[in-house]
Amino acid sequence: MVRRKNKPRKKKSLLSLPFRFGKITLVLVVLAALGFGIWYSQQDDETQEAVNQRAIAVLVWVRDRRETNRKTDRWIEWVMDRIPASRGIVVDADALGADRYTLAGLPVADKRLQLLTNSGYVVGYDEQMENPAWVAYKLTYTPEGGTEDRPESFETDMRTRARVSHNDYTGSGFDRGHMAPNHAIGVVYGPQAQMETFLMSNVVPQQPQLNQGIWRLLEQQVSQSWLRRFHELWVITGPVYEKPVRRLASGVAIPSGFFKIVADVTDRDELRVIAVIIPQGAGESDDFSQYLVSVDEVEALTGFDFFSLLDDPVETPLEETVPARLW
Repeated sequence: MVRRKNKPRKKKSLLSLPFRFGKITLVLVVLAALGFGIWYSQQDDETQEAVNQRAIAVLVWVRDRRETNRKTDRWIEWVMDRIPASRGIVVDADALGADRYTLAGLPVADKRLQLLTNSGYVVGYDEQMENPAWVAYKLTYTPEGGTEDRPESFETDMRTRARVSHNDYTGSGFDRGHMAPNHAIGVVYGPQAQMETFLMSNVVPQQPQLNQGIWRLLEQQVSQSWLRRFHELWVITGPVYEKPVRRLASGVAIPSGFFKIVADVTDRDELRVIAVIIPQGAGESDDFSQYLVSVDEVEALTGFDFFSLLDDPVETPLEETVPARLW
């Protein structure tokens, strides 16, 4: 009796089933997206706004899960920045009392920022750039104030998703440039506030000759000479970028320059401001006055609206004027 050989069964690829379901899922997702798009386009503005806000809430929930990595977080931030309801919305933050460090309101962003309130200053943090977008603080003349020694290293701000660390700058050729200056904040608000200026959320890459030169001298001019004369000042400062934006090896964006806006209310109850934009390549002995600009120019380069709570008849001339000289 001759045995009939059984034909070997064709093995099914382990990938075939998931792939088949994957194609079906993709088709369903595309159909669902098309259906949603048609439904969304027929809704009124109020409904669309509500949907946008729910979408942002879901994306924030996904972003804040520990399972996501830095690249995924950047992609999520990119998506959220393109949802109309997210423009200018501050999430994951307690804004209560944050405006005590600003005059005429917090800067209004054209993108999502995370608000970080500290003992002596407030930060609008940009997770995509992994830098503060702006830092605001109020200085009041304090003749008896003292400061502590600098800590050995800067501390990661665990409130941020970027989690930039002290070592992210090591070997980069850039200084860890304070936006809220540690000495001035320490004198006015005390030792704890001074230590909080060493959070990495208050730091931006600066060329050493800038950080240790004209930028340091400008901070001293504001916090010592001007503050002694005018007694109370509001300061907003931060980075300016040029495209394409360069980054450190760690992913931290490198600004092309920095802005600083200082506001003062005179004895005659008149508001005045002075603004500068100082490039990364500024010389150590450059004169501040060559970098004087209008607030409008800072707004055009950064996308922020400063002093937004002022009435237009006051805000417009204040922001369009370039000071003839330093105070």
